[in-house]
Amino acid sequence: MSGTTKNILSRLQRHCLTRNFDIFIYGSTDSYNKRIKDDKKSHVLQYLPSNRLIICVGNSDRLWASAREYMKVTGTENPLNELTQQLATECQEMTKKYYNIPEVQTFFSHKSDPFLISFQRLATCLKGGGILHESSHLVLHHKYGPWHAWRFCFILPGKWDVDHNYIESQPQSIKISEEENNLVNGLIGENSQSYDPALFLKARKMFSIGRAHEYSPEHIAHCYPSLHTY
Repeated sequence: MSGTTKNILSRLQRHCLTRNFDIFIYGSTDSYNKRIKDDKKSHVLQYLPSNRLIICVGNSDRLWASAREYMKVTGTENPLNELTQQLATECQEMTKKYYNIPEVQTFFSHKSDPFLISFQRLATCLKGGGILHESSHLVLHHKYGPWHAWRFCFILPGKWDVDHNYIESQPQSIKISEEENNLVNGLIGENSQSYDPALFLKARKMFSIGRAHEYSPEHIAHCYPSLHTY
């Protein structure tokens, strides 16, 4: 990897961390393209431009304090999405200011334009993103387990010397016990194709990995507004 690429990644990662977006991974768009090509369920997804540098940004429970303060100041009901969009704009401005990159293609997990990206598949095919638990569709991070969220990604134009960090590069520290796996599979059962917030919140709580970073009751209430008890 060239010095310029390392410099861009380092600067952007440091800036994201100052905004309490503490998960930052990157790799080649070819990794995502290979993933959706290999996945027979991904026929509705579009391929990304080939051999581009893609950066994916997320957060753990660390972001909630900023979101709570932002709600108090602005009165908004969507602090996480608004903070995400602000950060994405800042990253775009930085790449233009410091590296003369005129345009960055950005995708958000809470939007489907310009077209839908599967952040679950993207995160789990880049190094450090985690693994996808099949029945619950939860991404399990090696540190935060299921207690994190992927917020946005952006693609830099031009060719970049990035590794094709496909599945083989995933950390080996992500291990799920057979007991946990059976419990989650039994809970989800035939409901895996429908979304029941209470069911999937309960599944999240069943994993031991990342339990120290479980969201606060207030944070959970914001993420699952249709639930009244936690």
